[in-house]
Amino acid sequence: AASLMGDLEASSRRLREAAEYWRRVSLRLFEGRTLCNLGFMFWQSGDFEKAIKALDEARRILRSRDASVHAVALNNLGLCYQSLSENERALAYFQSAAAVLLQQNQKRWAVRARLNVGRSYMLLGKLDLAKTILGEALAETVRTADPSGRADVLNNHGQVLLRLHRGEEAGARFTEALELQRSVHS
Repeated sequence: AASLMGDLEASSRRLREAAEYWRRVSLRLFEGRTLCNLGFMFWQSGDFEKAIKALDEARRILRSRDASVHAVALNNLGLCYQSLSENERALAYFQSAAAVLLQQNQKRWAVRARLNVGRSYMLLGKLDLAKTILGEALAETVRTADPSGRADVLNNHGQVLLRLHRGEEAGARFTEALELQRSVHS
């Protein structure tokens, strides 16, 4: 609640306190999940150094305890490195996350990770590969019932098409993305 209200200091303090309690009572799984939440909050606030530290610790704890949340931590580490323009490093985390999420049959999260893989390829200038990956992710969104996720994939696919000088196709993707975001009031 403190995070949603924008009180990052209180939220950070409470999440750290919760993680410490989980550690003390030897519930490392919950400690890892809490650290994953803390890292994501730091990423959202732009404090990438703290985000990476929390997410890396979460990743180590969760690796053998919860494959799906471990993959979310990997994906969020990728977001941190992408935000720092370390796109090769981000790509490696996104690819690892996508592989685990697909293996765990976590389709909705896997689409998000694949979106991030495609975006990384776009940022690295590998537009044909980005277009292929994002096209596959777009096809997967039909099965996830996540209109916001589909809109995000459409938006990124449109960006790639625009960079490939395919303006009409890009415009169609952007229009569909906009309609979906409006439908979910985003």
